Amino acid sequence: MMRFTIKIFLFFLLLINSQANENSYHESTQKLLYINKNVIAIVTESYSYGGGAHGYSINYYQNYDKDDNSLLSWEILFKNNEDLFNFIYQQVKNKLADKDYIKSFSEVEQRKRLSLFKEIGNFSIQKEGLCLWP
Repeated sequence: MMRFTIKIFLFFLLLINSQANENSYHESTQKLLYINKNVIAIVTESYSYGGGAHGYSINYYQNYDKDDNSLLSWEILFKNNEDLFNFIYQQVKNKLADKDYIKSFSEVEQRKRLSLFKEIGNFSIQKEGLCLWP
C-alpha cells in the first residue's frame, strides 16, 4: 500500500509541476545605464510568472570598473567611509520613517534592513549621481 501511495503522490507532483511549467514565463534584459571614463553601470531587469495571480519583477544594478571589468562593491567605491554611510543611512531612514513596515522593527533591525542599499545590486552610479534602491 505504501508504494502505491507514493506512486500516486509522485504522479500528482509531476502533474502539478508540468501544469505550472506550461503557464510559467521568465524574461530578463540588460540595459546600459551610465558610462564614463571610469565606470560602466548596467541594470538587469527580470520578470517571472509562475502561473499564479501575478508575476514578480526585480532590477539588479551592477557597476563595473571600465579598466579591468571588475565588479565594483560599495567597499571598493567608498572605502568603508562611515560618515558617508551614516549620512546616506539617515536620509533613507528619514524618507521611510513613517512607513508601517519600518516602524514595526527595532532600531537594530531597522539599521540592518535599511543598510541593504550598499549591497551589490541595490545601488548604481548614474549621470545624476549615486542612486539607491534600499
